[in-house]
Amino acid sequence: MQEWWRPDRFAARRVRLDKRGRILGAVRSFFAASGYVEVDTPALQVSPGLEPHLRAFATELHDPRDGRTAERYLHTSPEFAMKKLLVAGMPRIWQLAHVFRDREHGMTHHPEFAMLEWYRVDASYEDLMDECAALVGICQDAAGTPALVWRGETADAQRPWQRLSVADAFQQHCGIDLLATAPDPLAPDLERLTAAACHLGISPHPGDDWEALYFRIFLERIEPVPGSGHRRSFTTIRCRWPHCRAANRATRASPSALRSMCAVSSLPTPLAS
Repeated sequence: MQEWWRPDRFAARRVRLDKRGRILGAVRSFFAASGYVEVDTPALQVSPGLEPHLRAFATELHDPRDGRTAERYLHTSPEFAMKKLLVAGMPRIWQLAHVFRDREHGMTHHPEFAMLEWYRVDASYEDLMDECAALVGICQDAAGTPALVWRGETADAQRPWQRLSVADAFQQHCGIDLLATAPDPLAPDLERLTAAACHLGISPHPGDDWEALYFRIFLERIEPVPGSGHRRSFTTIRCRWPHCRAANRATRASPSALRSMCAVSSLPTPLAS
């Protein structure tokens, strides 16, 4: 007879559940004190999103009135729905959403995970970096731990964070002059990036564009790199090329000239050595 209840396994997880509850409470308090409104957008969508490299779970909606069916999708992120609220005039919003992505499973990717995403009108990316560092710090305090731990690496989020531009990260960790591969930001050159990355042993797959190769290099050679020196926290700000996201174009067309966002996965990247 198969055991369906293992008290020993639950006991091992209980401490984490308690910490999770304290962290969620701290997150809500942080955003409330910063003037944000918590939103809850639907997970079931007509369109799963505009990311060409993400696969959504599909299902069928059955209309009880006439029996007709319609295809629906579980969202891969709350981004598009939240940007509708942003354009509608909500200046500061946040959400901790369960999101779903098919064909993803591993140490840092799962078919279902929690994503914390927030948007703030008229803020610079430096403002969002400050906010992100403060948020991670209060989460560390709520967990009652002197440092964050990930894959054997530790980092004290209360110490100064190392800040590095995307271009500098590519130069330091990959030896690639990223901006030279995209002289026209609206039409980055795949051949130039391919040539610049050849010494890394990373090449584009059939059908890849510049963005796909860029993310492959980033995820394989930059994101896993710990911060250097004195166990400082390490973070990177990913660039988003304007031609890649129609949702961003819709947001830029709204009355407010500058909007910023930050998304944090439930699985953190390495922070420090």
